[in-house]
Amino acid sequence: MTVPLRRRQAHRRPLGWLTAAVALALLATGVSPVAPAQAAPTPSPSSSAPSWGAMRYKPAGCNTAEAGDGFARCYALGLSTADGRLIQQVSEPPEGALGPPDIRSAYRLPDGGEGRTVAVVLAFGYEAAEADLAVFREHYDLPPCTTANGCFRKVDQRGGTDYPAEDAEWSIEAALDLDAVSSACPKCDILLVQADDNSPASLGAAVDTAAKLGADVISNSYGIAGETRFQELYSAHYDHPGIAVVVASGDLGNVQSYPATHPDVVAVGGTRLTRDSSARGWSETAWVNAGSGCSLYEPRPAYQAGVDTRCGDKRATADVSAVADPESGLAVYNTLGQDGWAQWGGTSLAAPLVAGMYALAGEALPGSYPVTYPYRTDKSAGLFDITEGSNGWCGDLRCNAGPGWDGPTGVGSPNGVSALTLGEAGRIVGTVTSGRRDGAVAGATITATDGTGATFRAVADANGRYSLPLPAGGYDLVATEFGYQSPKAERVTVAAEAELTRDFTLTALPSRTVTGTVTDASGHGWPVYARIAVDGYPGGAVFTDPYTGRYQVDLPVGSSYTLHVSPVDLPGYVTRTVTTRVDPQPKGRPADVRQDVGLSVDATSCTAPGYAPRYDGVGADFTGWAAGPRDGWRVTDDAGAGQTWRFDDPGSKGNLTGGDGGFAAVDGWSQGGRIDSSLITPPVDLTGIADPVVGFDTDYSSWDAQTGDVDLSLDNGATWTGLRHLAADAVNGHVEIPLPQAAGKSGVLVRFRYQGEYDNWWQLDNVFVGRRSCAPVPGGLVAGQIQDDNTGAAVLGATVSTGGGARSTSQATPDDARLPDGFYWLFAAGSGSVPLTFAGLHYGDSTTTVRIHRDGVVRRDWRLEAGQLAVRDSDLAMTVRPGRSVTREVRLSNSGDRPLRVSLVEQDRGNSVAAGARQAGVAGAPLVRIRTDASVTARAGGHSPRPLPPQQAADGTAWTNLPDYPVLVMDNLVADDDGTVYSVGGSGEAGSLAAGYVFDPQAQAWKRIADLPEPRAAAVGGFVDGRLYAVGGWDGASNAASTTYAYDPGTDRWSRRADLPVGVTAAAAATAGGRLYVVAGCTTGECEPASNRTYRYDPTADRWTRLADYPLAVAFLACAAAGDGVVCAGGIDPTERVPVNDTFRYFADSDTWVRTNGLPIARWGMAYAGAGGKLQVVGGITAGYVTNEALEFDPATDTWSALPNTNNALYRGGAACGLYQVGGSLGSFAITPFAQRLPGHDGCVRGSDVSWLSVDRTTLTIPAGRSVTVTVAARAPVVAGHGEYRARLAFETDTPYRNEALPVVMTLR
Repeated sequence: MTVPLRRRQAHRRPLGWLTAAVALALLATGVSPVAPAQAAPTPSPSSSAPSWGAMRYKPAGCNTAEAGDGFARCYALGLSTADGRLIQQVSEPPEGALGPPDIRSAYRLPDGGEGRTVAVVLAFGYEAAEADLAVFREHYDLPPCTTANGCFRKVDQRGGTDYPAEDAEWSIEAALDLDAVSSACPKCDILLVQADDNSPASLGAAVDTAAKLGADVISNSYGIAGETRFQELYSAHYDHPGIAVVVASGDLGNVQSYPATHPDVVAVGGTRLTRDSSARGWSETAWVNAGSGCSLYEPRPAYQAGVDTRCGDKRATADVSAVADPESGLAVYNTLGQDGWAQWGGTSLAAPLVAGMYALAGEALPGSYPVTYPYRTDKSAGLFDITEGSNGWCGDLRCNAGPGWDGPTGVGSPNGVSALTLGEAGRIVGTVTSGRRDGAVAGATITATDGTGATFRAVADANGRYSLPLPAGGYDLVATEFGYQSPKAERVTVAAEAELTRDFTLTALPSRTVTGTVTDASGHGWPVYARIAVDGYPGGAVFTDPYTGRYQVDLPVGSSYTLHVSPVDLPGYVTRTVTTRVDPQPKGRPADVRQDVGLSVDATSCTAPGYAPRYDGVGADFTGWAAGPRDGWRVTDDAGAGQTWRFDDPGSKGNLTGGDGGFAAVDGWSQGGRIDSSLITPPVDLTGIADPVVGFDTDYSSWDAQTGDVDLSLDNGATWTGLRHLAADAVNGHVEIPLPQAAGKSGVLVRFRYQGEYDNWWQLDNVFVGRRSCAPVPGGLVAGQIQDDNTGAAVLGATVSTGGGARSTSQATPDDARLPDGFYWLFAAGSGSVPLTFAGLHYGDSTTTVRIHRDGVVRRDWRLEAGQLAVRDSDLAMTVRPGRSVTREVRLSNSGDRPLRVSLVEQDRGNSVAAGARQAGVAGAPLVRIRTDASVTARAGGHSPRPLPPQQAADGTAWTNLPDYPVLVMDNLVADDDGTVYSVGGSGEAGSLAAGYVFDPQAQAWKRIADLPEPRAAAVGGFVDGRLYAVGGWDGASNAASTTYAYDPGTDRWSRRADLPVGVTAAAAATAGGRLYVVAGCTTGECEPASNRTYRYDPTADRWTRLADYPLAVAFLACAAAGDGVVCAGGIDPTERVPVNDTFRYFADSDTWVRTNGLPIARWGMAYAGAGGKLQVVGGITAGYVTNEALEFDPATDTWSALPNTNNALYRGGAACGLYQVGGSLGSFAITPFAQRLPGHDGCVRGSDVSWLSVDRTTLTIPAGRSVTVTVAARAPVVAGHGEYRARLAFETDTPYRNEALPVVMTLR
């Protein structure tokens, strides 16, 4: 079976679901979608700014969406002719362009700037930067700024002179910035830092270099429109207290940009600057394209706390503004990207202008963030408040200029530089103590408040000492610390360049214990495992006992405290906030303060354990309806073409609604022709129901002219009224529509009508009409800890199940230090005794009974039994004469409490024979399917700035999250060496990677290994005889490579081996029989056409052999060893964009591929591995969705089975036996650092025949408490030279433990 992914012949699919990505891409090409701005913040930023082409703006080549997802674009816009050509002049600036005198006049800038350094950070090289800057400065009679006079300096992102390759388009941005800084501050020194490329990592490193080299101000005229989900990875690069880090806000109207949304930077918006007859001589309005918006991720900073930004608890941009409209742009000179002079604007002009102004203002207060300065109430005189203009149609101050702060212009543009400085500074120092011996109060906060209400803070160190820089002036000074009585604030005066000493003595307050229980408040009343966060409490969150619900925390008396109580690991409960007062203990009253809290379930979702929806009305879940509708439901065929709603999954897509089991569907992909079909409920009697609703789980995917309608009839179908119309936008999840007009009525019908022709699909599940409540189900909770009976260690990923179908998985509890790992809980329905079955991978199953405490919690801890292999240290170093043999004994014991099965595996590790000698020859996360824009290419072809939806991880998932990979990565080669996991190469933010890492399970950390000799993305390979082979992949230019490299973990070195006969990438590879197989794959950077060739590599001969072609030409498939051959599944035809579910097995003895049982659904881009003789596939793309589903294929039985769903839905990542999954993309090129593991898939020991080594038994079973002896023999060849032969004897067991292999050395004498 094949399912077409995207391409159709008769239609073009409108990506209505990709609103933000389309909006930004259209803006980049000069087309303007008009969409209302969202209430802040929204995961789909929309812009309403007019198109660049209509405004006669010509974007620099770096100011487009072509940078690719996650890469920065510049924000430079030039003035163009009516037909879109940049206006350029060779010998002089364009008429009307602004110059330095205009800038200094418009913003009333003072003289100065000597000794101040402004750093300009940009991507790529610009060799003529200094020469072009000299022409600009000479034209406007500015003092020279050269390397010779020490004014100008250019460095790479590391501070050296290894400059990156030149880029004409980014050179325009660089020239604009250099000329703008020169215009605002002609006497400032300039540091140009050239990042290797426009990736956030490179640009962030360049910012750090600028700070390290002593820049006073750092200008950044670039950003990622719409932000990036992983921007927190780069946060530290922009956190430089005492330095003004200035960033352009963007040129896309009401769309936020990163790093402008970083709370510690100055986000600079844009204005239009016009000469007039006012006293100022100039007027400013908000520029129509100035970037603004609410961050999706960055929190609201304290300096915006008193500002109405309409962004809720998120950061708002911009902060300040300056001229940006290209119509009033600056004259810029450049000879690399243009022919001399042109007129440029964009917030790429505004940002370096403001950077120059910050430099003019003088030194920043040490430890402070200059973004806060303009927000001070005493700085309004130093700002021009811009009250006219707009950058969109959001309807409020987020895009409309007005008095005070607004999105496009922030708090205004500079009027001089007084708003950009705190003036001369002094310092207060001292010590905070408690008055006792060794009474330093570490962590005490010293706060100085000036006359405007602005505050400055310092924190005492471990010795109680503090140092607080302050602007000269008067302050109220106080020291505070949780649990201490503070003295009254003292009035002090700080003089410029002076140091004032003030010590504080704090008195410890008595405390009382606040205690209570957290319980269910919706019917069961049982204890609830909860997290309690106390505002101001420095000790972190407090957790309740999951078995009793009790908690306690000591709090100082004399205050009221706010407690935020949220459930832990119990879905479906609503967080509650309570306030409790802690007064001194009255005489005769209990010492403790009692505060009980009841948590209610979320009745809308009704997902809390022990609760279920109760319906008054009609409902259906469609399970068991494959033969057709029943129970009075009807299906119509109004088009008469025979295609209607069905209940047998006509598109073989599975249930995408969020429900499970059966569902109703109409699918234009598989049901050809015209479709006009309605699914109609039976008549519903709503008499006595005052608040009826229609609710349903749905997945509606639109294409072309398809529509869906939910209609209501109050007269048994005689007339219909529309409730909801679905067209271009996708809808997924649970929907509820109130039906007040149907209250108290009978004969109520609801229909779901689909109309389309060769379009997409509509799925429905769990439909109900009537009243829905959330009612308790009789039963109780069972909870406990699962441990290993041999070691006492917690067992993670073990399952607990009841005879009634309830199931739980043991998990780690890293946040709750008092609750051991291995914790589980489940709800058991009913009363009396129920059986509990405990199971763990490689542990013996065991069953007990537990008596349910109705509406309570029963604790039942359990210890799982397993065999445990002990290998007595044996000396397997043997000296042997040619033609002779030597034996040694190895004693194997089972110290566990279950029988174990062990296989002894020979592993060749080579020899050092003298020259000339002849050598011998479970339940997991909820299923996640997220509609995404997947790609088969080497690099992103367009920018997709939409924030991706958060991944859904189950509470108690069988998969465990590992530490994040050190870099963002997809298309990485992941392989294991007897269970030790390596990841090399891949695709990162800047293209193909060479870096490699190995995971250290003891340290729980990734450690760097030697880089690949060349960057490679989507290379394939694996370990053979202790060496990692990396084959093919996309090189740095996105070409399919044919190279083969081998990595030796012992020496940490790569070596070149025989090339693959043809270049290939995104293939699949597997190792079997001591050889490496490479199957199919892409042949170009665009992937198409795909190859169907199969090659096998023999490491001993260093030779590739072409085998029988794979039956399909596909890429991004999965392969694993199967016997002496391989089994491969899935993949995609990149030319037709058609994914496949076909599975084939290769038999080496006959050199043939044989079709076997296919995947349950077509899939490609999955991570894959082989363990225990089976193929595991993880994630990937199915039917246009990225999924977290994991499956396993057993070649021996020709069956697919489900593995626990992973924590993250990813594609184009890597996997290895273990079962490890590393890296991947959430969609398109939204690269992640995620790593996760499914414990128990440990059949990772690979062997090869070692001709000189043998054991008398290769597989044996050892009862608990017993030992066996195995004889190991080394037989030297008759004709052999002196030297050493090396091997290992590895042990593969069915236990949960790992045993190190024994080294074997045969020395010939």
